[in-house]
Amino acid sequence: MRFRAGLSISVSVVTALGLATGAAMATPATSADASVARTPARSTMTHLSQIPAIPATPVANQIVTLPTGDRVQLGRTPSGAMTTTVFGRPSGGGAASLRSGTAAYVIPRSVLPVLGSTLDLSLFDAAGIAARGGRTPVTVTYADPSSPTAVPGVEITSRDGIRATGVITAASSRALGVALRTQDAARLFAGVTSVRGTSSPARTTSDNARSDNATSDNARSDNASSGNATSHRWPMHTVTFKGVGRDGKPRAMLIGYLETGSSRSSGVAFTNYKGIAKVSVPAGIYTAFASDFKADGTEGYVGITPEFTVAGPRTATVDIRTATTKLTSTFPWTVDADSSLGATTFSRAVVDGSSWAMGLIAPGTTPIYLSPTRGTLHGLQSVARYDFGQHVGAGGASRVDVRSEVTGRIPDRPIRFRYDASNTAAIDTSFHGPADLSPAMFTTTLSSRTSGEGLGTTPLARRMTRHVSAGPDTFVNGEYAQTMDWDTFTAQGWFRSFPEAMTPGTSVQHWGSAPLHSRFLSADQNDLERMPCSTCIKDGMVGLISLPMSDGAAHIGNPDVLPDGTVKGSFAILADGKTIASGLGFLNVGVAYPAGTTVISGRQTATRGGGIFPVTTTLTTEFSTPVKAATPMDPDVVCLLGDGTGCRSLPMLSADYAAPVDLDNRLAAGKQTLAIDLHQAGRTSPVGITGVKVWVSYDGTTWTPAPVSGSAGHYSAVLTVPRAGAGRTVAGLKITATDAAGSTLTEMIAGAFRLPR
Repeated sequence: MRFRAGLSISVSVVTALGLATGAAMATPATSADASVARTPARSTMTHLSQIPAIPATPVANQIVTLPTGDRVQLGRTPSGAMTTTVFGRPSGGGAASLRSGTAAYVIPRSVLPVLGSTLDLSLFDAAGIAARGGRTPVTVTYADPSSPTAVPGVEITSRDGIRATGVITAASSRALGVALRTQDAARLFAGVTSVRGTSSPARTTSDNARSDNATSDNARSDNASSGNATSHRWPMHTVTFKGVGRDGKPRAMLIGYLETGSSRSSGVAFTNYKGIAKVSVPAGIYTAFASDFKADGTEGYVGITPEFTVAGPRTATVDIRTATTKLTSTFPWTVDADSSLGATTFSRAVVDGSSWAMGLIAPGTTPIYLSPTRGTLHGLQSVARYDFGQHVGAGGASRVDVRSEVTGRIPDRPIRFRYDASNTAAIDTSFHGPADLSPAMFTTTLSSRTSGEGLGTTPLARRMTRHVSAGPDTFVNGEYAQTMDWDTFTAQGWFRSFPEAMTPGTSVQHWGSAPLHSRFLSADQNDLERMPCSTCIKDGMVGLISLPMSDGAAHIGNPDVLPDGTVKGSFAILADGKTIASGLGFLNVGVAYPAGTTVISGRQTATRGGGIFPVTTTLTTEFSTPVKAATPMDPDVVCLLGDGTGCRSLPMLSADYAAPVDLDNRLAAGKQTLAIDLHQAGRTSPVGITGVKVWVSYDGTTWTPAPVSGSAGHYSAVLTVPRAGAGRTVAGLKITATDAAGSTLTEMIAGAFRLPR
């Protein structure tokens, strides 16, 4: 089975198979000040781009390419901890990840034989690659003056004898990735002594401790540590870290260490000299851990030391032989062997919120062993397992995304996660729109309240059954990109749902179903986190968030972003009819409005079409509400204006639609009923609706009224649908609505539906 590109925002835009080994719910990488001045100024405007998990464009987080060609996305948890998402089955069939302060190392198995000796560890710091803009200057040392100048994965710019300079780019990395498919790393780099980074990005460090490298003649550790601090407030001591493999021999390992009592220090030591690394750390109580694979990749291990005290120079050994607690997971659904993947994440957190995570990605059948907990345990410790697989058989296409987590001490007995109908949900999922799914990507993310994992693949079919974990402590959300440009990571046809606590049983989900329209955010869309207020005012400021191209199944959408950066959408905010803010993209702005303003209005346009889209959809949405109609803000949402207190909500109108469309977003011929639900922002149900009108057009110019019935926010319009003919292939939709407070809504959707043949 061939895996195609994927996207996983929060989890994020990816290529190939996307697997998140950190926490989900990433915040956008592009951030701006989400607060605005208390004193209104006409020119004051800020994009509210710190909205959790809502990207300003479909590509919200930073994507980097490792020197092996593997792609990684950097994200953030709700608490701000860094996450890494590895896309595709990593080079060599597996990978280890380790987060340390501002560093995020991702090490594919394919380079383990030359890591630390030939290839510098820092080259695999995904955060460092991002900070350098994806280009890593390197110095190359050759084994001999006669060694070939070409170096796998490096663009050589100059050479003098056994020394050369060059740069690692995404293009050169892809070339190394191709070479690693047929040759081992040791052979590829046979003529090279070392490839070292010649510059590294500035790192943010704390001022409460110091954690640097200590080297000696008998323990060389050029790149052994990435610590979190720089002062001498506490006594410093040298810890000699030793790595011992499953065979009992010294082994080069990426060892994470953490001061568990107060988070004075954390870092990474790489035992790249005879299994030894020396690191200077503050006095305290520590734990250390490392991951490893069996030589043939059929087993994975996370070795964890008991907590130990550093009060002077000492040795700490991470012995993989102590990893004896077997972790397995089982489920009753068939998945194809080449699709099966599992991610095991071990994490530690201390009282001040500092956290570490180490992950292993491997085929789903790979057993993972962990060291049982011995002695004391400070802070929070957890082990999570995420499993994925998919299959096409006589019963159709299916996909499995299940996750379980245990916290506290790791027992001596095996950890077994079992899934069946009692703790999973079956979701009958349909993908509407373009019939060609080859450029599409669908991601499922499973989260707890602290972390999560997700994976993106090309959907196997336009209809499939998804089996996902269900229960009060597991939250499921999804993303669908109908087409992706994998070189520029730009998406067209992007939809997203927010985390939802699933219950066992069967449910139905539609993605990309027409008509595409605008949607405000609401508290009930997210079971895991509080949502931003979409229509708030405070101290002469107004903040509006409206997502165009959302689908008819309650998923938010986004304007398309083309490879040249063109955003196919625009917005404006008006005060008494005069524009006070405007721009491209979706409406996501906070702005001051003039004193005495009586009515706040918003206007949004968006277009989706071209490429694989058989229909071009153009959306224009206008809404307005008197300032005096503002109501107390829903306590379950977050105001992004000023300090967030004292905000009120403008009960602006919006509409959701449910239409009887097929997978091609066609209406059947004859009389069809369009369901319309009106919403007032900040309210669970609308009040005082005074009018709803609907028009339909089958030629793009003539608009015919459609009969409307209903009340209390729930309405139906009857459409008489003709068959497609000359100059008549799509249907347009227009709606207006008003309420007693003076709010208005006008929405026109050209290319809303396809007509039957």
